[in-house]
Amino acid sequence: DWSSDVCSSDLDGAVWGSAALRLAGCFEYGRGGERNHHRARDLYLEAETGLLEAVPDQPWYKGQLARAREGLERLARE
Repeated sequence: DWSSDVCSSDLDGAVWGSAALRLAGCFEYGRGGERNHHRARDLYLEAETGLLEAVPDQPWYKGQLARAREGLERLARE
């Protein structure tokens, strides 16, 4: 798994959170590969963590944070 090679603490929370959010959607919906809801959930959690770190100084990330939480809620219902 290539993403485990990147330590999220080495990246800005906004950058890592945004990337994790996009990747989570790919895994949730099977864009570019097979669907994997376990991996999508892990990435939504990583996105939430990174974006929570970013929001106090960069409030424009609130929308992305909401999308990460919505993804977690969707997957919890399945």
